[in-house]
Amino acid sequence: MFWQGAVVFLILSLFRSSVAECPSHQAMFSDPFMGTFCYDCSEGWVPSEDQLDCLPDCPAGTFFSGDAFGNAICAQCAKGAWSAGRANFCTSCPNGYTTAGLGATSADECYPESEEEDAVTCPVGYHAPAGATRCSICPANTYSEGGVVRDCTPCPAGRVSDAGSSSCVLAPCEAGKYMTDEGCQTCPRNHYSNAGASECTRCPDGKVSEYGAGSVDECEYGACLQGQYMTATGCQQCPPNTFNMRFGMISVQSCQDCPAGTTSPAGSTSANDCKPDGSFVPVVCDAGEFEVGGACQQCPENTFSGAGDNSCSDCPSGKISESGSSSMSDCQFAPCIAGDYMTESGCQQCEENTYSGPGAEACTSCPDGKVSAAGSTLIDDCDFAPCSAGDYMTESGCQQCGENTYSGDGASSCTSCPDGKLSAAGSTSEGDCAYAPCSAGDYMTESGCQQCGENTYSGARASTCTSCPDGKVSPAGSTSESDCYYEPCSAGDYMTESGCQQCGENTYSGAGASSCTSCPDEKISVAGSTSESDCEYAPCSAGDYMTESGCQQCGENTYSGAGASSCTSCPDGKLSGAGSTSEADCQYEPCQPGSHMTEDGCVQCPENTFSGPGAEVCELCPPEWSAPAGSTDPGDCTPPKDTESPTTSKYNTIPATTPNIPTEPPAKLLRIFIAGRPTPATVRLNCLDEVTNEILTATFSNGGNSVQGQEVNVELNCDDPTWVCTVEGYAQDTLDIPVPKYNGGESSVSAVVINADETTILDTGVQDESVSVTWSKASEFHGESNWNHKGKNQVTVSKAGRYTASLRRCPNHEPVTKSINVITKDPNFVSDKKICSVFGDPHILTFDGTHYTFHGECPYVLAMDCSRYQWYIYGKFGPCGDGATCLETIDIITRRGPLELKRGFGINDHGRMFGISKGESVNVRGIDLSFDGAIMTADIGDVVLKWDGLSTLNIIVNQGYTTCGLCSTNDDNSANDLLHYLYPNNAMSFADTWAVTSLRGSCGVNSLNNVPVDQDIIDSMYNDIESSPFSELDFWNDSEFVLAAAHDRQMDPNSPFKANYMECSCIQALVDHLYNTQGITISRWDIDLNCPSPREILLEGVRTGCPWTKSNAPFYLR
Repeated sequence: MFWQGAVVFLILSLFRSSVAECPSHQAMFSDPFMGTFCYDCSEGWVPSEDQLDCLPDCPAGTFFSGDAFGNAICAQCAKGAWSAGRANFCTSCPNGYTTAGLGATSADECYPESEEEDAVTCPVGYHAPAGATRCSICPANTYSEGGVVRDCTPCPAGRVSDAGSSSCVLAPCEAGKYMTDEGCQTCPRNHYSNAGASECTRCPDGKVSEYGAGSVDECEYGACLQGQYMTATGCQQCPPNTFNMRFGMISVQSCQDCPAGTTSPAGSTSANDCKPDGSFVPVVCDAGEFEVGGACQQCPENTFSGAGDNSCSDCPSGKISESGSSSMSDCQFAPCIAGDYMTESGCQQCEENTYSGPGAEACTSCPDGKVSAAGSTLIDDCDFAPCSAGDYMTESGCQQCGENTYSGDGASSCTSCPDGKLSAAGSTSEGDCAYAPCSAGDYMTESGCQQCGENTYSGARASTCTSCPDGKVSPAGSTSESDCYYEPCSAGDYMTESGCQQCGENTYSGAGASSCTSCPDEKISVAGSTSESDCEYAPCSAGDYMTESGCQQCGENTYSGAGASSCTSCPDGKLSGAGSTSEADCQYEPCQPGSHMTEDGCVQCPENTFSGPGAEVCELCPPEWSAPAGSTDPGDCTPPKDTESPTTSKYNTIPATTPNIPTEPPAKLLRIFIAGRPTPATVRLNCLDEVTNEILTATFSNGGNSVQGQEVNVELNCDDPTWVCTVEGYAQDTLDIPVPKYNGGESSVSAVVINADETTILDTGVQDESVSVTWSKASEFHGESNWNHKGKNQVTVSKAGRYTASLRRCPNHEPVTKSINVITKDPNFVSDKKICSVFGDPHILTFDGTHYTFHGECPYVLAMDCSRYQWYIYGKFGPCGDGATCLETIDIITRRGPLELKRGFGINDHGRMFGISKGESVNVRGIDLSFDGAIMTADIGDVVLKWDGLSTLNIIVNQGYTTCGLCSTNDDNSANDLLHYLYPNNAMSFADTWAVTSLRGSCGVNSLNNVPVDQDIIDSMYNDIESSPFSELDFWNDSEFVLAAAHDRQMDPNSPFKANYMECSCIQALVDHLYNTQGITISRWDIDLNCPSPREILLEGVRTGCPWTKSNAPFYLR
């Protein structure tokens, strides 16, 4: 956060020596305007001992300790002790009780030490919970030193481990931290570290830094007082006849000349110190003082002065002094850190086998027999010399390892033999461990005893497992053949002494059966049948068919083949006997006299032929003799006239003839057509005979619906345009008749203004009942939402919104839309609020209504309480393309501490990054934060902020509230808005003087309104508004906002945001201004001006701003 830069450091350093008392649960914050006040630490942090900072809270299972720099850290409770958190020490368990490991969190974790005698002993990296008979591996980031371990110990903060570890190793520290035995710790003030550092480096002489500085670049010169300016060697007083009224100035140019004819002493702090020539009387200050504006003040800490010096000198490097010091001898080395001791030349590191705490004058030797590394800080760093193999270190020295354990040289604990292995006391390596014989249900492998798998078993001391008899199964770890058993049989089988057997033919069984069930009488089944439904009658033989009661014989004039379930009738005219087996058994009945048999049955004999009963063929009469058709006897043949009948003859025969079968006559043709003039919804249909043009009585069908008649009126179908005409004896005809699209003009957009307490009627102007009307309303943030006025051409509304009627005849038609943006205006609107807006690249509309553009690239005071100094609003302007800047972050500073709002709706509370979801409200440092899905609101009480998460901020205060900053004075006098300098400087704009910085090289000179806008771009901006539905609204054409939008359109190619987002933020600022000053509500104007929706603005802020992760994303990943 930029408030953690030089100005805030200045605030803290100036008031560090005069801190007021705060309640024990709060820390302190100081400000040159606000004084010293108390505030609550962030969640998870608590005040430091001196209450000047907030430090991490120690969780349950840990207690407060200290690192080499005196910083508070959290250390784990030892075995046999516990803490519930926020503890200065851990509480020991009662005598005879212990805990399962380090970091116990309550007295409930204490248990009798005697229980450990019966507990499972585990190797390192393993644990066995209470009641367990086997050890389980410890997961990653936990560890176990072996022995009786119920729970694996979590690694301390900053340490990691693999699964099955016996200890945790330190994770590399990030920049701004350093490695200790307890893990990574934050570098103290005036130090820095790079990533992976094991210690912090002091800043160069004269430079300072905040906690956690990550590089030497974060070391800066301490801010100078009023009447001073920064040089390469530190702060210097302004020369005589000049003055400087600001803190933290970095060049002699910040010292302003006294008016002509006046003089001032060196170090003057205001124009009041400039006196007429000759009236100045030199001031001679006492030792320990310096002159400021003609008066003597006490030298600050770490400086000194002699009598008459009138200026303070810095103490030598590494030395400090109290305020008011009068000579260099008052400068002393700062107390040494733990592990060092004081000498005449400064702090030196303690030698081996000694230690020291913070501020030590000498190092203390370790107790007899104990040793320590150089720089040790505690007596706990002193330990006995490393033990030999087979022993391990205890508080009283080396002890021999017990049975079933071993150790190497220098061990602090003994390692248990691998599972199942044993060793003698004093064993020195794993090679001394050997497996004990396996118990029943296990077998020996190279890695020890393993449990027998399923369907096997073993006795004690087995080297292999024995398989169960064929067909039998057993659970893993079985100890004898009696554990083997047959599994229940599946359906179709049954159990025997030797296992499952398949059921035979004509029987069946279900799952788990001990016997098979016979099929019902006369029914059969295949072997392995699983239910009675598998039993069926045997297939019938040819000439029979299957019934529910079995096979039955086919009747006369029918036949069947083998396995038939029904009988087939003989062809027409043919007969068969009962039990016939094929169609060949079907025969025609013998023909009557005068006819003969053909393939199609009996046919009458033709003329001049005759036949008797059952004839296959007809016989010919003698040549030239004749007989009528159907003759039955030779006597029916008559000779020609004058010819005698032969007394005897041999008759010839003719083959049977096959009659001709007439073909189906071709279908007649018809035609379907539209009669009369159709409507958009209906049409009259006829069907005509294609030849005679006769109107036919027909059936007209479409999509499953049909109607019959000669001329019918039908409703058209959106889903199926095809109509079919059907008349018996005619071929069908079809006709496609689609529903015509609605073409009632082009889509349109308009706007209407109503009073907020009135209603208005929205009318589509459509009278055609065939047109379907669906209303929708633009949603608050993005897209459209259905509205409960379907089918109505007119609707009544009373609220602002963009309403759209979609007109179409069919759902699949492209609609004609009528959009109406209803704008409401409160006729009784009165506001006692004043609003300052910051938007776009960046444009500022002050509390008193002045517009200006300012391209500074620094943090600036946007607004502050200039009467009681209760709050400050800082805004950081960052680069937004070549030559463009825009609002990037916002800092709110109150008496309860600072809070930062970041682009993308991130909230930074003293390093804790979080967000809030739509509809959620939280209170942080007395600030009520809420989020409606598009705007984040921060309510401090006297001031309210509304932030769009991208580049637009509205600051709202009461009328008459005294403010100052870029938003100006809120005194209802716009004429003085751009004259409100924090300090006089003709070379800078008034906005430049409100920069919040003391870094080397100031924020420079940035004149106001310094980018000329091309007239063509201004004209194009006005053209876009004039072509919108808002063109007729006088209040829309505010030239200042339109010119700001044109400015941003010109700068848009350089913007990091998506196209037109910056210019559209200027239009949004106008919409906000109309609402805040006149009570005019314009909803979803962005749709008609081709601007991003509120939801798209939100996502752009997320894309370019706060780097959310899945773990802390507040809304867009949920």
